[in-house]
Amino acid sequence: MIRNVGANQGDPLKCIAAWIAAAAPEGTAVAADRIAPSAPFDGAEEAAIARAAPRRRAEFTTGRRLAREALARLGCLAASLPPDSDRMPQWPVGFVGTISHSGQLCIALVGRAHNHLGIGIDVEEIGLMQPGLASMICRPDETDISGVCGPVDPTLLRFVAKEAFFKAYFPGTRAFLDFQDVRVAIDWASGCFEARLMEPSKPSLRGSRVFVGRFAILGGYIVAGVWISRRLADSSSAGRHRSAAPRPP
Repeated sequence: MIRNVGANQGDPLKCIAAWIAAAAPEGTAVAADRIAPSAPFDGAEEAAIARAAPRRRAEFTTGRRLAREALARLGCLAASLPPDSDRMPQWPVGFVGTISHSGQLCIALVGRAHNHLGIGIDVEEIGLMQPGLASMICRPDETDISGVCGPVDPTLLRFVAKEAFFKAYFPGTRAFLDFQDVRVAIDWASGCFEARLMEPSKPSLRGSRVFVGRFAILGGYIVAGVWISRRLADSSSAGRHRSAAPRPP
């Protein structure tokens, strides 16, 4: 079991990167840094953020820089990572990846496509969700875990878990999910959660509709990760569906 770590464990960036490196499967690589302005890799990346606000430009360029650092650790040459028509990064052939940013932190995790259909990471600063969001994020049949979450808003924890799952699920299906399409069950003691597809119209992956993720509380942040192995992949999952999208990295 990888235990949750509190805010007194030092630099949250290092804690989060170390947790992801320990929790993620072999053959993946992680890179993390604080968000800072930098130049896009090439014209394709510049075109994607030409009209973006300075904060968004910094998030985009930091995320792409970290993704290239992580890819290099797997032997991939530096490559442009512009968004595709769904606003997701166009990963080099043979690779999958995920980017997340919150506050001043940015994380990228990458792996090989022959091992994983998709991988997803989400990081969020701990805080209270806006009133009214619980009914959008949480299904009526999701058990209230407020009694065991301590200072963590249970709606925020489910939000982070679902976002991580959305990112891992999308590459293998090209199917966007709404929050109500997925039921998340939290096991606080083990630091694990189960994401179950509840919407019948959404395709299965790897012949399954139930997936397991990990989460931790680290230095004032919640981090969650989901990695979907390519083994036993369901060939019927290639159809394209569209609904709410994960936030573009």
